[in-house]
Amino acid sequence: MTRCRLHVILPDDADVPDETNWNEQTIEELRTAFEDAFGQVDTARIQETKQEWVSEVFEETDRTLTLVDEFEETCHDLFPAVDTLSTRQQRDTMDGRGTEFEYDDAIMIQLTFQLAT
Repeated sequence: MTRCRLHVILPDDADVPDETNWNEQTIEELRTAFEDAFGQVDTARIQETKQEWVSEVFEETDRTLTLVDEFEETCHDLFPAVDTLSTRQQRDTMDGRGTEFEYDDAIMIQLTFQLAT
């Protein structure tokens, strides 16, 4: 089975529209949902310049992929204006550190906000 980690990459505060409910309380609520579903570790980050949450290693199953989808829905529930960009890549393809961090695939959800036009 494929071993995965979920990486959630948060926007910089400067990229969040003023009218968005982006505050410590709602961010903490989102972090709690992330930790409850996946656990959280302080290693294996992909982005050095952004705030990023990294999950514990989990096996890819229908249930865990459903949890990823449910977490993405939670992002939209807490922040209706958020856009999510979901991608997946082999960790070794990115930087050759899959063995070091004990997982095969990084599932990444990047949170962004639409630019007003």
